[in-house]
Amino acid sequence: MVEGDVFRTVVPLDDNYSYDVETLEKFNNDIAGNLNGGINGGINGETRKVIIDILGKEPKITISGISERTNISARTIERIIAELKSDGTVERIGSKKAGYWHVIRT
Repeated sequence: MVEGDVFRTVVPLDDNYSYDVETLEKFNNDIAGNLNGGINGGINGETRKVIIDILGKEPKITISGISERTNISARTIERIIAELKSDGTVERIGSKKAGYWHVIRT
């Protein structure tokens, strides 16, 4: 270890600022749930709608084509399409190269 790579901070707390472990865990879980749920849920909800709309209008579009249009990473598009396929919203008819998307329900 090279000196300066690690530092330690000690924050003394008095009785007014002490919490039991259970309260801290609940607080941390609430914050993490709100952040992740708000960020991921909001983006995915709107993004799902946009992707479904694009697939309905352009069934032969590729993942990279959707990515270019929406400025969303190809990996995120793949993940959302996998969710859409698993919940029965869309299906892929044919091969990756020559196939097309079929929107089952919106």
